[in-house]
Amino acid sequence: MKGRWVFATMLFLAIVAINGCDIRSFLTSIPDTPQDVEASDGAFADKVRITWSASTSASFYIVHRADSENGHYQEVGTTSETMFDDTSVVPGTVYWYKVQACNSAGCSAMSAADLGYAGEPEEQLPPPAPTGLSASDGTYNDRIRVTWDEVAGATFYEIYRTLNPTGTFSRIGQASSPPYDDFGVAQGTTYWYRVKACNQAGCGPFSAVDGGHASSGRGGGEEQVPGIPGSMIATKGEYVDKVRITWESVSGASYYEVFRATAEGGNYAQIAETGDTSYDDVDDAASPVEPCQSYWYKVRACDDDGCGDFSAPAEGWREHRMTQPPDNITATDGTRSDGVLVSWDPVPYADSYKVYRDTSPTGTFTDCIAGCTAVQTQSSYLDTSAAPGVDYWYRVAACSEYTSCGPYSGCSGLSTPVRGSRSCLPQAPENVSATESGGQVTISWDPAASPAGYPVQRYEVYRATAEGGPYTKIGETADASTTSFVDTPPAPGSGEQVTYYYRVKACNDCGCGPLSQAASVTLSG
Repeated sequence: MKGRWVFATMLFLAIVAINGCDIRSFLTSIPDTPQDVEASDGAFADKVRITWSASTSASFYIVHRADSENGHYQEVGTTSETMFDDTSVVPGTVYWYKVQACNSAGCSAMSAADLGYAGEPEEQLPPPAPTGLSASDGTYNDRIRVTWDEVAGATFYEIYRTLNPTGTFSRIGQASSPPYDDFGVAQGTTYWYRVKACNQAGCGPFSAVDGGHASSGRGGGEEQVPGIPGSMIATKGEYVDKVRITWESVSGASYYEVFRATAEGGNYAQIAETGDTSYDDVDDAASPVEPCQSYWYKVRACDDDGCGDFSAPAEGWREHRMTQPPDNITATDGTRSDGVLVSWDPVPYADSYKVYRDTSPTGTFTDCIAGCTAVQTQSSYLDTSAAPGVDYWYRVAACSEYTSCGPYSGCSGLSTPVRGSRSCLPQAPENVSATESGGQVTISWDPAASPAGYPVQRYEVYRATAEGGPYTKIGETADASTTSFVDTPPAPGSGEQVTYYYRVKACNDCGCGPLSQAASVTLSG
């Protein structure tokens, strides 16, 4: 009995091999998520070494890096070992790392993150003094709003106040970001303010001093300008030809002036004047707006007495940035003889895709399908250049029509690699027909296509009495040049009708391909 079981098993595997099937995906499962991920902390002057425990059935690993623990992780390398040296680091800069384990069935989830750095980590110093300090002058009757420019590296700010600009300042509050509203004021009284920026290393020096007051109405006397526009928003890629800026209306404002800069702390130039609480910064010859470039906007409210203080800056850009590669990449694995079909989830706003191929999952993937000249506008690609029986690995990038909209000439990074292969079996014959004459049925078809190097050798013909089968083989041709077959099916009884259905397979050295579409003929008794 045992010998029969072994023989049956060997026969099954032989049939699978003859038919060009690949059972590796059936026998292999996705590896476990890597554990014990550790990144070196200054052990090397010019690199960070990442290590982890081996994952069962893993063929290779993908290492990802981010600038913060919860930041955007991007691939920095692949390896078949349980160690990787990241040499693309800046000494003294802290990075975070995660690892994926992969094999022919796919890749595991990301591991837990660990930080690492090369050399000595940069010493954190207190932030510099805030700039752009401004206290509102009669804008509000119940408060004084203190604003300032954000300071890089600051995690919070301390606000100080006095009644005498040359006197002693007392700390009155703390804010995580500007502005700060001081409600503990008397109308008509001038208060003076200054601010410190702080982080874990301590607080930096004081800002410059500015005075402000609260008053009844919208001003603190005659010839008072409007207040500061709030809730500044600039669109981030929602439009292909413009950036839309919106803000809250300011009481008493007759119009608003819109300013733009190419950096948050840059030189702001006026680009518009409007009576609305929104403005479209349209890309045109008079005021070009480069695709995917960040612009910073400020607005101030104005009336006959002048213009108030600037709003907080808002960042925006036009067109859509390609920052993420496509997800859910799949490739057919020996199921098609006309090529390897690579598919992926569409990336929002992508104009095209580029498909890369290599014979190794850790290769350089420089073999871009069709030399990257055949732009893929759909979320799938049939690689007809794949050789039958060869394992290929595929990666895909999402691209914009603008080179400035992605880190790689307008394209995103590459997706996780996925394996695929092309079957050497022939395709199903097409245009199958069946005609009856004198009780005999002639079945005809077009020659079937077959991969190069694997020509069709013969055809098999199948018959059934129902379109869905089951189908029984009734004969085969002597060679590939014969594309017809004559069948003498059982004759129906007197006064009866029987419909016969015919399907055809093409066969070569690899085996037989799929059945064709059915052709039918009805015989009467």
